[in-house]
Amino acid sequence: MNVTVSLSPSSLRPDLTADAAVVRGALVRPLHFRYSGPLDLFQTWGLCGPSMHRDADILSESNFETITADMTARFPKDCAVVYSTHPSLGWCNQLAVRVLGDDGEVTRAFRALLEWRKHLQTHPVADEVDYSLRREQGDSRWGWPAVTSRPSVA
Repeated sequence: MNVTVSLSPSSLRPDLTADAAVVRGALVRPLHFRYSGPLDLFQTWGLCGPSMHRDADILSESNFETITADMTARFPKDCAVVYSTHPSLGWCNQLAVRVLGDDGEVTRAFRALLEWRKHLQTHPVADEVDYSLRREQGDSRWGWPAVTSRPSVA
């Protein structure tokens, strides 16, 4: 897929490398992915946010819910959850973000997503409280017990 991207250096924070390669990567359609919906997916919108699938672990669920709630609250017109199905993964929800605005510049939403990515590189938990609560409650979908913080010693 050919994507023409024009970026002005003034539209980006220097510590967030949203160069043309990062933007193009965010707009690449996955192989065999079909989409029919209202978003201009893979032209100005990308499936570049976190995802959660049927077999996701507690950390993935926590990060997906935390980041999606933050992004959709701050950028309601530039973020949406896209539901899809996959032969191996079953269902999958993924955060879609408008990468390029109508003016062809990188959106604030995409830059915020890059900030989340940068945070997760150094600290893999988006929200410690949410993650801790989910660990304490266990994975109720499968009847798995809660994770205990200390092993019992006999």
